[in-house]
Parts: sequence; C-alpha cells; structure tokens
Amino acid sequence: MGSDERIEPTRESTGVVVERGVAQFIDGLVILAIAVALGVALRIQSQAAALIVTAVLVFTYNTTLEGFLNGQTLGKRLVDIRVVDRSGAPPSPAQAAARNVPGLIPVAGIVLLVAALVAIASTDRRQRVFDTAADTFVVGTNSRRRASSS
Repeated sequence: MGSDERIEPTRESTGVVVERGVAQFIDGLVILAIAVALGVALRIQSQAAALIVTAVLVFTYNTTLEGFLNGQTLGKRLVDIRVVDRSGAPPSPAQAAARNVPGLIPVAGIVLLVAALVAIASTDRRQRVFDTAADTFVVGTNSRRRASSS
C-alpha cells in the first residue's frame, strides 16, 4: 500500500476492534522486549524508574511509528490496520502524539483500557477518547478489505 493512499474512516472501515486488540498485544510484546533490554543495559533497579522508562518507551514507540511510518506500528502492520486522520491520510506526528498520551500514564492502564473499550463501543467510527481529541481513526487497509470481499 502506498503511503499516499487514503482510506476514508467510515463505520465499515473502522470495524477493526479485534484487530486493534491483537495489534496492541503484538506491540506490547515488542515494547516488553525493548524495555527488558533497556532495563538490563541501563541497570535499572527501582520499580519507579522502570515505570517511567516503560511509559516513555510506549509513548515514543507508538508516536514515532504512527507519525512517521504510514500510521502503522509493527502490530498494526501485521494485522493490516493503520491510523488515519479525518481525510484518510496517515496522521501527522502531532496527531500521533496526541492519540498516544495515555501511554504516558501506565499506572492508570486498566482504567484507560476500560474507558477506551467503552468509547470504541459507543462511537459511530469506533474512536477512543484520544482518537477523538487527535481527530484520528483506526481503519482496515485496502489489502485487508480486498481479502474480506473475495
């Protein structure tokens, strides 16, 4: 898929709730591996330091990949979804940063997860609160839609 290809965020194209969960799980494994490597390399001893490093890592990983790699993290790429703005283009780096603010608050993880699931279930285009704030959407890519329509 070319980076200039736009996918309009419709109710159909944003119906990727399971894929979002799988992508987040995959990204979590990638982040865990990086966090462990950083923890060992930096000899992090305290839980507070580990929590801060992990929060910054989650935010940086998601923001950098979504903001500069066609709206896709490694997990999103593997399950064939991506983040787009209202016009269907990949998000700007600022939009990617805005939608990933919750990654900076890992201690509130379960509360934010429940809030995200409620928001996804209750909005027409399945947006989390921070997707709404950043004016972004998660959509299935064309290759995914072609495979499902065959």
